[in-house]
Amino acid sequence: METFHKGEIYWKTTPSTEAPFTAPSMPENRDTDRMLYFYISDYMFNTLFFAAQSNRYLQLNITASDLPASARGVLNTTCAGVIPTCIGGLIPAIGQKYPNSIVDLRLFNGVAPVMDVTSAGVGVNTSGAIDLNVHKPGTNKGEVFLVSFSANMTFRSDVLMNGSVIHARITYLNWNLKTVRSEVGPVDDKFIDFLIKYALDVFLIPKLNDYASKGIPLPIGKEVSLKNASVVLAKDTIVIATDVAYTPSVQRDVDGALKFVPYDSMSRSITKTSVTSRPATTTSTTSPSVTTTSALSEFKLDW
Repeated sequence: METFHKGEIYWKTTPSTEAPFTAPSMPENRDTDRMLYFYISDYMFNTLFFAAQSNRYLQLNITASDLPASARGVLNTTCAGVIPTCIGGLIPAIGQKYPNSIVDLRLFNGVAPVMDVTSAGVGVNTSGAIDLNVHKPGTNKGEVFLVSFSANMTFRSDVLMNGSVIHARITYLNWNLKTVRSEVGPVDDKFIDFLIKYALDVFLIPKLNDYASKGIPLPIGKEVSLKNASVVLAKDTIVIATDVAYTPSVQRDVDGALKFVPYDSMSRSITKTSVTSRPATTTSTTSPSVTTTSALSEFKLDW
């Protein structure tokens, strides 16, 4: 059996907004060693990305509290040591103008991510902006804008099966940053590229993997389980090849198509529930009746 999944995913609050692209064709299957094949088009994921982008869902704030304790100092504006280990050391103007403060990152997607599935793997490309803002802890002063970067991001992932759930794991992430606007003078893109990559590697990849690990359940019933499932990647398509086992939740009596009940047992059961027992067939005119006749006896059930 083969099932093909290439429907469009809409945002709940804007169900009439359609994606401006069409579904690609799906490859033909020549394998027959599994009972069931799920074909999942990358078009489904791309329409989801488009809907999320259109509804401004793909935005992310990263603060020091989001990072592991050992990495939080990277967003400080003041740090000690000959080798700079914080953003204020890499961009001295920030450290001089805003000492003992903390920088926050704001990530905005400029375009919807695009997933591309090939036999070599699954890749996602997107672009957007990263803004740096500074604030001083313990004060009621608002954030101050520092620098804005354009960002191009590429990541690749493995596709895995866990029971009947398909999920992913990020294996590669690459950022290319370029300064667009600065309120603190010239910024060396190489230094800031290294710094932001470090912050994103310790936060963004684990967060993406957390989302991806939840996965998407395949459309099967509760009484069906997958056996020997494997993932095959093809052009624009993720293929799940699997065997199937069926286990009914309620065990039914399967002792033949018709179960034999001795007539004597049935007669005794009828006798216990009958209102009258007569030796001959009689028809009641006052209430509905059921009459049974046999070579042994006759019973009338009034109800």
